[in-house]
Amino acid sequence: MSGNAMTNAFSTRAQLAILLVYAGMIAFIVPYHEPWTDETTPWMMMREVSFAQLSEATHNLGYTMLWHLMLTPFARAGLPFETIYVIHGIIAVAMVAVVLRFAPFSRTTKLLWTFSNLILYQYAVLARPYSLTSLMLFTVAAIYPLRFTRPMLYAAAVFMLFEGHVIVFMVPCALTAAYLWEMWRNGRMEKRQVAAFLLMVAGCLVAVYQLRPPQDPDHMFHGFANLFRGEGFVVGLSDGWLPYALLDASDNRNDLMIIITVLMPLLIPLVVINDHIKKTVPVFIFVLAMLWMAYVFMFKFPGTFWHHGLAIQVTLFSLWLASYYKGEAKHQGREWVLINLCLLYGCVLTPFLYYKDYIYPFSAGKAAAAFIRKNHLEDRILISDRLEAMTPYLPKGACNWVPYARRCINYDTWDAAFYIYRKQRKIEGIEHPALTIAKEVFGDFSGKVVMLQRPATEDERKRYGLVLVFCESGIQDDAWIYLPEGDFKKLAGKLILR
Repeated sequence: MSGNAMTNAFSTRAQLAILLVYAGMIAFIVPYHEPWTDETTPWMMMREVSFAQLSEATHNLGYTMLWHLMLTPFARAGLPFETIYVIHGIIAVAMVAVVLRFAPFSRTTKLLWTFSNLILYQYAVLARPYSLTSLMLFTVAAIYPLRFTRPMLYAAAVFMLFEGHVIVFMVPCALTAAYLWEMWRNGRMEKRQVAAFLLMVAGCLVAVYQLRPPQDPDHMFHGFANLFRGEGFVVGLSDGWLPYALLDASDNRNDLMIIITVLMPLLIPLVVINDHIKKTVPVFIFVLAMLWMAYVFMFKFPGTFWHHGLAIQVTLFSLWLASYYKGEAKHQGREWVLINLCLLYGCVLTPFLYYKDYIYPFSAGKAAAAFIRKNHLEDRILISDRLEAMTPYLPKGACNWVPYARRCINYDTWDAAFYIYRKQRKIEGIEHPALTIAKEVFGDFSGKVVMLQRPATEDERKRYGLVLVFCESGIQDDAWIYLPEGDFKKLAGKLILR
């Protein structure tokens, strides 16, 4: 631990108290959180697919199989889906514990970061791989001073960081390159250090194999540049440091707020680079990481708040590394004023996100599954338009028939067929592709349940003889459930509509 970390560390009791409050707030909101497809897919995949199938699917995911593999023993053991939130919660608490115990940040920064919307909601409540990536990132920072005295421990941590999200992929790449340079510069080309370097290279190769871009031109992420969004990086920084602010300012046509929400997050990396320019290694790592993020957000995937939030984690990681190198910053504390203001905004936002998740369904999937079960419709073929979020709550043998895959599966494949279908369902004025494909495969809808994420038009309902029996709106997805008119008449009086 650096001297700054010792100075700014909370007492053990204070750390435990903060962690208890943090864990308690997660435990409070999770029972009210309805998972959406991105959360349920890894769990359902590992309940059903083989390792070989997973290894072939990872290039569609945007992150390696590590998160999936962590879930495998629990999913295969038949434990309830809610187990994922216990696993994810432990990871989130561990992430915060590492920062509270070892980070060289001020107590104010640590508290603001811990209770910001990113750390207390996006990376705590939503069961995704971002908290796992952050935990590995900060673990590397904590053991960074040991990189030459305990080289294999450090290399193992960097290896694991390579298995994190693709958005931070350049961080372990830069760490590996910096390690080689420091070895050569300091004359540390010993067997242990060379072995550690080779282990990091192995981690890079394993990650590259899994994250290789799909080559199918119909896939959203095919090749090395599948889109161009010139403002992608600037918007990403803004949404990461000040989530929702730019969107609200744009909707309200508030030019002053647009300027503030763009310039303030953009100033942070500029100030960090300028003030620490003489600390070659951490600035090198930070610059490469930011350039990589710019590439991803501009040419591959624009991302959303939880993707953009990784910019915060990488910035703090780089400043953490900078604290290990000699020399004061040019203007001590400038970056922390900006960072703390942004984190304070995040803390103000947290209760609003908690309230929203408490009051409104995050996803309609759980409610749709409850409707299916209480009306004993789970034995029918369930024609599902991206409602895989309900599959953990259905009996194991239920047939969740997915139109783009033309088979029963309980998770999103995110392959080329998925993206072709997703484009089709966004086109206004054409028939819902789920109905078109199902009609082509089955001929009619008798004995089936049709579940759509957007309502069928009046013309579609008449053409296919469908009757709406359930609808629910969610923050991330909606559910509109229909029965064939003949089946509805047979079940008249028996259906529990609410």
